[in-house]
Amino acid sequence: MKIFKVIIAVAVVTLSILGFSYYQDTYAGQDYYVKITRSVPKSDSLDKDGKKMGEAYEYKVTGFSEKGEARKLDFSWQGDNAIPVNTWLKVSASKKRVISQTTIKQNEVPQVVQDKY
Repeated sequence: MKIFKVIIAVAVVTLSILGFSYYQDTYAGQDYYVKITRSVPKSDSLDKDGKKMGEAYEYKVTGFSEKGEARKLDFSWQGDNAIPVNTWLKVSASKKRVISQTTIKQNEVPQVVQDKY
């Protein structure tokens, strides 16, 4: 009976650690700053089965952290219009994906990032 309790305890701890690690890699984001420097064409937005869901703008950009560290970021922007050229975005990205994008003003962008553009 004791060994069964130990096995259960080890399994619970292991699953907790794996769950926390998955959450951190997927949903805990770091902020990056991006300046949109070119327009992109509208494309079809597809679900996982290839069925058209609507239209979106696909961005492949380089973002910079507050320290000026670069990272490639891919994300979709859905709406009637593309993001205007010269717009600044604050993009939150986890290890696996972009979590959110927010339009910001240039004075909210760290100087070290502005100097990269």
